[in-house]
Amino acid sequence: MERFESLPEPEVTPMDDEMHDEPLSPLDRELHELIQRGLTASIVQRRIIGNQIYRKIQQSGKLFYRSDPDYEDAEIEMWRYFWRNLWEADTVETPFSDRNCRILARLNKYLRMRLLDYQLKRQAEQKQREQVRVADGEWSDIAESIPAPQGCEEMQRLRELIHTDPTGELGQLHVRKHPEITAQILLIRRGLQCEGWKDLQRELGVPHSTLNTFYERCLVLIKQLFDAGY
Repeated sequence: MERFESLPEPEVTPMDDEMHDEPLSPLDRELHELIQRGLTASIVQRRIIGNQIYRKIQQSGKLFYRSDPDYEDAEIEMWRYFWRNLWEADTVETPFSDRNCRILARLNKYLRMRLLDYQLKRQAEQKQREQVRVADGEWSDIAESIPAPQGCEEMQRLRELIHTDPTGELGQLHVRKHPEITAQILLIRRGLQCEGWKDLQRELGVPHSTLNTFYERCLVLIKQLFDAGY
């Protein structure tokens, strides 16, 4: 059986290098002055200075931006990284207070890396969905560890898992606005009994595309239960 193929190389904008020899930008120098003041400030003053730094960066228009569904999450991670290493090195070797730190370049690099992480995660999830997609009238492999032959021991265990629903999750997961169409019912009728999509669509009154999308969720759930030893 085929294993996951390697992911295609994502398109990535060249990253800023914070270690080049160019002088600090005027904004970086201004930010460093504020950070140095915060090093010897009280907790209350440090909070005020930190907010000033945050606003200057946000208003600079220098932060990397891309229209991306994951951008907001990546930006939140970037700010968490920034605050944790602003005056002390918490998750890095060199804090932002280091006088040679190119703050904006470093933030943009981190932001792009988080966006790349999300992109790779989406690609991996898409690959997983493709692996569990089934052809009409067939029961495909739910995972490499579950062979297709109907008489094998693994398939018998899978049948029992679907019919008994030991955790109750198969009976709870259902098509939106159709509580009568549960994961258990669809796995039995489509997965085990190999009923055709046209027949199911006509009888259940739900479009083929909706049933197929829901079925993919059912396959992911049953794989998780199977792998967990149920």
